[in-house]
Amino acid sequence: MKNSYNPNNKLFRTIVLSGEIDESSVRDAIQTISFINEIDSGKEEVEPIKLIINSVGGNILDGFALIGVIENSYVPVYTYGYGSIMSMALPILVAGDKRFGHSLATFMYHECLDSMPYDKMSILKENLDETDRLMAMYDEYIISNTSLTQKQLNKVKNKKTDWYFGSEEALGYNIINEVI
Repeated sequence: MKNSYNPNNKLFRTIVLSGEIDESSVRDAIQTISFINEIDSGKEEVEPIKLIINSVGGNILDGFALIGVIENSYVPVYTYGYGSIMSMALPILVAGDKRFGHSLATFMYHECLDSMPYDKMSILKENLDETDRLMAMYDEYIISNTSLTQKQLNKVKNKKTDWYFGSEEALGYNIINEVI
């Protein structure tokens, strides 16, 4: 029996983003969100897409690609944080139209990392400039969608540490709308 899309089946509207955030892991999410938007195009009432996240983070550019698709989705995307919502997974969760965090979830913010190759100084400087640009975008996205401030994020970066926190704290900073 061939599987086909059934708009009444909520499983087709549930996407799981688990593990490393990279081109492969976001591809399915991007394709599914795009497909559901095509199916629901022109409908007045649509069921939201449920994006379940459990990730320690990964590639910032691939994460931004998924965020762009979420932001441009006609169909609302609700994000649910379970387990780990760390590094690049954090702004992806924040991209949701409604955001939920499980009471046992752990969130983490830190400075973006880049693997600097051993190369000429001019290439190292160019790579560092690009990392700074991406870090500014990363911070700005989080700040614009939560009640966190640049001062709070800089405090974490100045300590050269990772900032771990739970769902209640995430709720307090408007990172999530509800603890589940």
